[in-house]
Amino acid sequence: MICCLGLAASFTACTNVQANQSTEFWVRGNCEMCKSKIEQTLEDSDGVAEAEYDLASNMVTIGFDSTLTSEKDLHKVVANVGYETKQAAADMGAYQLLPRCCLKKEDQ
Repeated sequence: MICCLGLAASFTACTNVQANQSTEFWVRGNCEMCKSKIEQTLEDSDGVAEAEYDLASNMVTIGFDSTLTSEKDLHKVVANVGYETKQAAADMGAYQLLPRCCLKKEDQ
C-alpha cells in the first residue's frame, strides 16, 4: 500500500509541469477534432504545462518548461501526429490516418 501511494505521488509530481517559457506558432488544422488532437498531444508531451489552439487563427499557444523541451521539439511533436507547422512538415503516415475533415482541402 505504501509503495502504491509513493508511486501515485511520484506520478502527480511528474504531471505538474511549471512553465517558465511560452511560445506561439502556426499549425494547420481545420476543425474541433484537430484542435482537440493538437492540444492533447502537446499537453501529453514532456515539459508542456498547457496548450491552447485557436482555430480562427491556426495559432497554438504553449506554456512549457524549457529545461525539459524546446520550441523545435514542440513543432516535431505536432508534426509527428500529422499536422504541419511552418518549421516542421507533417509525418505523412500520421497525416493519412487523420479523419477526412482534418485533411487539406485538396486531399479530401
